[in-house]
Amino acid sequence: MFRTVVAALLLAAGSAKAELYADTTFGNAGFVDVAISDVPYFRRPTVLVQPDHRVVVAVVPEPTVQTPPLQMRIVRLLADGSRDAAFGVNGIAALALTSQPVQYSYVTDLQQQADGRLLVIVWMIRPGAPPAPGGTPVDILEQLLLRLNDDGSPDATFNAGQPVMLSSGTQSLRLKLLPPQADGGLLLVFTNNNERFRARRLRADGSPDTAFASGGELVVTQPGSISSDVLSLPGGGLQVLHRSAYGSPPRNFWRRYRSDGSLDTAFGNGGEQELILTEGSPMDSVTPLGDGSVLGSRGSSCPMRLFDAEGRVLSYFGACTDLHYTSDFRPQRYGEKLLFSGIFSGFSALDGGPYGLFLHVTDRRGVLDRGFAASANGTWRPPDQSSAVYAAAADGGDRVVLARPDDNGLRVWRYRDLRGSDPLSRPVPALGPAATALLLAMLALVGLFVVRRRAA
Repeated sequence: MFRTVVAALLLAAGSAKAELYADTTFGNAGFVDVAISDVPYFRRPTVLVQPDHRVVVAVVPEPTVQTPPLQMRIVRLLADGSRDAAFGVNGIAALALTSQPVQYSYVTDLQQQADGRLLVIVWMIRPGAPPAPGGTPVDILEQLLLRLNDDGSPDATFNAGQPVMLSSGTQSLRLKLLPPQADGGLLLVFTNNNERFRARRLRADGSPDTAFASGGELVVTQPGSISSDVLSLPGGGLQVLHRSAYGSPPRNFWRRYRSDGSLDTAFGNGGEQELILTEGSPMDSVTPLGDGSVLGSRGSSCPMRLFDAEGRVLSYFGACTDLHYTSDFRPQRYGEKLLFSGIFSGFSALDGGPYGLFLHVTDRRGVLDRGFAASANGTWRPPDQSSAVYAAAADGGDRVVLARPDDNGLRVWRYRDLRGSDPLSRPVPALGPAATALLLAMLALVGLFVVRRRAA
């Protein structure tokens, strides 16, 4: 009987929920501090993990201190957390953005090209011309694009090493930078969540491609529907995801354009192809996952379809989880699974309504991986300064990198998912509450057994 109880306890302990643990092979037992002056505590950095596990973090320091000129900082760490001496100066590249006064600025996108170069988009607010007496000041909203060499220096072959001005005006436009096309050209899509969006194409040297569409710009207008997102096609061109306008019956369809910006009338029905929609609301965003698959989602954190690179459905997701992020929703590939990150705020019912970054994992059909975290709902949040403004990036299929502002600049963490790893080659983590309780119960039974044997 005793042996049966002990065996059951051991099996239960083995099935206790997993948790992410600080990766002790990275930096100072899991984290690295990078001293950068004047990084505001509310400024979320942007983080990218390269295929060789090097970590790139970009941030714009406080403009009121750094201007003029305004400089962006990009940090690159090696896989062990040490500074990459081949990048910038001691692992930090300082890049001038503008000599104009700036009120606010941050990095909105950071991508790595196949040749190792980096593409960076920066959004900023500049004060406009002084208003007339009694008038209201008008801010100028600008978006810049830079391309950097693998060592962090400006790429002189791209706009002579200077930032390319993508937009400038009083209206804030959502900008999406699509992966480079076969000839190195770049597609940029500006949307305002309405019936119209604009796509521009730049040549590999950063100059406008005037042969694309009409003078280098494609304007898509589809009355009765909203152009909500866009997909870059492997052979060139783009595919626009449309959804029904508010108040109309739910609908999703693709609209395809060739690499020269002309409508591909051979696609579907005159260039349009309907998507079967069984849910009550349509998708409004698509996210390439880096392996040829694309995730289609609705709102903040409701994945609905997995597509191939040309928008053909690979799998349908089940019902959306109850994990609704309020901002910064980001799906990423996590090995054979999907990692989701975002901010819960306000009156979220999760864990009593805390604010800050949360993560969860699903399979490729949307089934929640409850073993990802030792929590009732399968979510995980960083134990270090949980309410700080973190950025998160998947590092392969068993590591997650986080970056946040710190008192002295930036703090970068790497956490490890120990499930399925060789226990002899990994640090032994602290036991969670469930496993600890089981272990104590087992030890108590062993002690009771020993006492009875001695009494006999």
